[in-house]
Amino acid sequence: MCKRKYFKLDDNQYIISFYQCITWGLYIYWQQKIKELENEELAKPIQISYLENVQICQYRLYLISEFGYYLFWISKMNEVQFSMYFEYPGYFRNLLLSSNCQSNYNVQYNQSINSTIIFQNTQQYIIQFQGTDIQIEQMENIVIAKTQNQLTVIYNQEYQQVIQLNTLHITIDNNYNLIYWLDEITKELIFYKISYPKNIIQPSKHVQVQNQKKICYKLKYIIEHQYNKNQTLDFNYQCQNESSTVYSKEGLQLPHKYEIKLDQNLEFRLNILDQYSFQSICPKHYNFNPNDTILLYFETNTNISFSMIQTKDYIYFQNCHNSNKSRVDIQNCQVFYFQSYILLHNQKKQELQLFGFQDILIRKFRIQIQITDIVQYQQIFLIFTSDSKDPKIIDLSKRYQIILNKQTNKILNALHQIYFQDKQQNQNLTTNHFFINFENQKLFQYNQYLIILIHKNVQMIRLENIQIIFLKQLLNLQYYLLGVHLINNSINDYHFDSQQVSVLSSFKLDHYELIKPLKYQINKKYLALASLSENKTYVLIFEIRITKPLLLVKVIQISRIEFFFLGYQLFYYNFEDEINIYNLLYFEVQLQDSTEHNEIAVKTNITFQIISEMKSEPTIYLGFTLKFYNECYRLFQKSNHSSINSTQNHIIPSKYFYGSIDLLKIEVSNETNILEPLRFIEWIDISRLRYEGRIKKIDIGPILFINQSFNETYSIYIVLADNDLGQTFIINPTDQLFVKILPINNQYILFFFDQVNFIQGAMYLIDEDTQNLIKEPIQELNITLNQSYSHYLIFKTGDLIVFKSKSQLLLYMILNSSIKFIENDLYILDILKVQGNNQFYISFSQLRDRQAYYFHVLSINQFNLVSIGTAILQLQTIFIELQAYVQILLYEHIDEKSQISILDCEIIDQEFRIQVFQIFNKIQIISQICIKIENYSISFKVLNILRHELGDKMKLQFYNKNHLILQSLSNSYYFYDLKEPLNFIDYFGSIIQNNDLYYPFNTTHLYVFQRNTSQIYLAELGYKIDTQSHLFENQIFTLVAENQLSQARCRITINENSHQEEDNNFLIKLVIVLVLILIFYFLLRRIQLKRKQLNNQRHHHQTFAKISNVEE
Repeated sequence: MCKRKYFKLDDNQYIISFYQCITWGLYIYWQQKIKELENEELAKPIQISYLENVQICQYRLYLISEFGYYLFWISKMNEVQFSMYFEYPGYFRNLLLSSNCQSNYNVQYNQSINSTIIFQNTQQYIIQFQGTDIQIEQMENIVIAKTQNQLTVIYNQEYQQVIQLNTLHITIDNNYNLIYWLDEITKELIFYKISYPKNIIQPSKHVQVQNQKKICYKLKYIIEHQYNKNQTLDFNYQCQNESSTVYSKEGLQLPHKYEIKLDQNLEFRLNILDQYSFQSICPKHYNFNPNDTILLYFETNTNISFSMIQTKDYIYFQNCHNSNKSRVDIQNCQVFYFQSYILLHNQKKQELQLFGFQDILIRKFRIQIQITDIVQYQQIFLIFTSDSKDPKIIDLSKRYQIILNKQTNKILNALHQIYFQDKQQNQNLTTNHFFINFENQKLFQYNQYLIILIHKNVQMIRLENIQIIFLKQLLNLQYYLLGVHLINNSINDYHFDSQQVSVLSSFKLDHYELIKPLKYQINKKYLALASLSENKTYVLIFEIRITKPLLLVKVIQISRIEFFFLGYQLFYYNFEDEINIYNLLYFEVQLQDSTEHNEIAVKTNITFQIISEMKSEPTIYLGFTLKFYNECYRLFQKSNHSSINSTQNHIIPSKYFYGSIDLLKIEVSNETNILEPLRFIEWIDISRLRYEGRIKKIDIGPILFINQSFNETYSIYIVLADNDLGQTFIINPTDQLFVKILPINNQYILFFFDQVNFIQGAMYLIDEDTQNLIKEPIQELNITLNQSYSHYLIFKTGDLIVFKSKSQLLLYMILNSSIKFIENDLYILDILKVQGNNQFYISFSQLRDRQAYYFHVLSINQFNLVSIGTAILQLQTIFIELQAYVQILLYEHIDEKSQISILDCEIIDQEFRIQVFQIFNKIQIISQICIKIENYSISFKVLNILRHELGDKMKLQFYNKNHLILQSLSNSYYFYDLKEPLNFIDYFGSIIQNNDLYYPFNTTHLYVFQRNTSQIYLAELGYKIDTQSHLFENQIFTLVAENQLSQARCRITINENSHQEEDNNFLIKLVIVLVLILIFYFLLRRIQLKRKQLNNQRHHHQTFAKISNVEE
């Protein structure tokens, strides 16, 4: 069903749009007339086949498709002109526009989690909602989102509010800044007006209301205490001995001090922790004497990991995994650092030097005047000089100087002079400093003053005993501050509205005393602060929640007040003076010896406990499901030794090895014999009588050259072959650019000749006597295609000829030597004849939402395609089934990279059983789809997962019920045995860079056409040996399997069948035969005795009857 949307373009000028339907359109009403403005047909040059949404702003028209939007301009003549196209990743749903047509937000849909997500144009995530039934609008810079029973007002990622609804419909009026609706329970008309609050209300569990009028503003804080224990952790085994994954702590309220206890014993080694030694990730760090060094920072990326270490005279950059290191001389220098950047102040040279990773000198700052003081906050440095001129402000990470106006510089100098004079009187005086820089405004604290610089305006606010350590802008001129009260020994949440600072909440450090000057580290979400308690040093870790009070999440005893954040990991010296790492977001789940080579996926339920050091706090019970995915492609032997019977001549590699095999060979003494996975049984001489009728060599040269109007002709031969499956095909394809050839059966061949604007089809009869084509075609037809005929795959199934491209599928029917076009309005992507004596076809299609496959059961009635029934297979059903075997991270859009091909279909036990070949997320599978004839219910089951490490760069080259061949882009072939009992199959052999072609002969053999020799062979897949060969005189050999990653070996003994065993077998068979003869004899004897007894009884009855008659 279509959706509608109305727009007022101007006075008496309105636009109505119809979208999310098969045929979309826009119409304009003007001067009491309705005119078609745009539709799918008019937009054909830019191919907008499906319209997801429509937006109009002023005279700009935005047509939104699944992958982006098209911008048009509406002219004064009410005509549209295409301007440009903007492409977006993912499933694009809507574009939110401000009153001046700025597109600050866009809406996308994530299929994998069934969520609608709002992004800023920088692709920064804002918020997500479950499902798709979400009404989303924009009022200036505020986003309004309506779900079924809630209205969410989104100011930014951190600051939002939720209003409960009792209605299905709301109205948003941008002109009056109003939202209103009719409450369906109270029958009241409710109005809400959007306004920025001057002061934020302190969070609580209750709803806080500002302004108790009908036009009101509600602010609600929701405090969550529930925690999702049902996490699923995916572990990809890629042959490593040790591996790890993570378990999220999100929403979990952990004790400040605790231990982790695993509940059960497992078949593999598993450890759960969130604190671990630095040595495990950086062993070379311990080449230094730990007592003489300080770890300043650690950094890692995909290529290198290094630690930054300070000694008395140097700072070293030490590679964590080898002996490479570099150093910076810090003698006679004042040292400052931020992360991996070092700032050295050489007082003698009056020089500042900035160094980066691996002692690279980034920049020198030479200052002629004596530097009196350097103040640091994070990466920002304030540098004061003795001449009291403008202080320099340097951003260390961005490597540039921040310029302030004269008034601000004057204020800073004045404050510094006051501090300098006070310092001379009190040497213990410390500075409180803070700095943060926004694009159009600068805020910084120096001692007791907060200085606000907005454009050229400077404002100054006095802060009493407060040191700001974190600031975040909520709205325009609305800020959240986190500060430490130096007298009260507390940490406070503040709100600052550019006029005054208000306390939101206060965290009193009752059992701890802050170390002064403050020693702390901070990131976007956490604060780590050094403190003392009972003569011990601790680091207190707080979560900064902005809309909720500060939360203490962890207390760790430390030996040094040196610690830092790397992401959400805290590096610190524990109470034993060892460097440890604490992960704030995750528990790390470490696994060892978790290999299961005979399974592609294993699922295990794990439970563990969080036990607090304080007896009064309850134990927290947690658990997760560990899904182990086998992505190891190395070879492993199943046993060191095995045996075979001397009469056995086939080797099945999967009995002896796990893994894919490129090469299989036999080693006996010093002799090596390579086994071939594809064995040529017989060369096919098509002139021999045994192939007469099954294989024909036909000269098509005269037909080709007559149709192309060439004066000279020469012979071009094709080899036509039949197989036991009722198929006819050309074994040696001809490389003719202007023609495609399709055999109909062993009597007719169809040619398609490329003309200028169409292709010409001609069907020819084969003369059985001459094995040539009769010159005159028995039928001709012209076919018009949307694309060049080279883009089409042409094949025959049943009585249908199919032209298949990525965007189109055309059907023609063959009946009594005639060919006719068949109408098709089902958007068919593929079609196949059902096996057996029936007139059924199976096709599948997919609608534009790409959420399901539609399987149609079809028949043909008088050249018409008739749908008998349709079964719908949801894409989610496929993914749920697949996740039992392979890791699916995201629902993919079904496009050219996610293919499905019907292999065969048959009717068994009143259901259609369809075998399909599918590619999902670089995985090739064979699956079975069953459709009940009675009610067209559908089921999906994975039959085989074809393992290899070549991703989606593979295509199907050959298939029968027993074997399958995949072909890579480099023309290498990989052979699979579909008779394997496991769900996942490794290829048992491969042929590298080969041009051969393969065709089915029957279910066990195949034709092979060698392009380089033009020879045809009958072949068989599988390894075969002759145990009577001289290679096996010692009755023992070594079977060796190899692939690109590894090698595996197995010793095999040949067991001879002795004469004694043969005699024993003969005696057993003889005894069985004698027993059967005796049983048969006794059964026959018993039947004869019973028959005699019945005859005697009948005789007695007759005699008795005669005597009775005589007496009468």
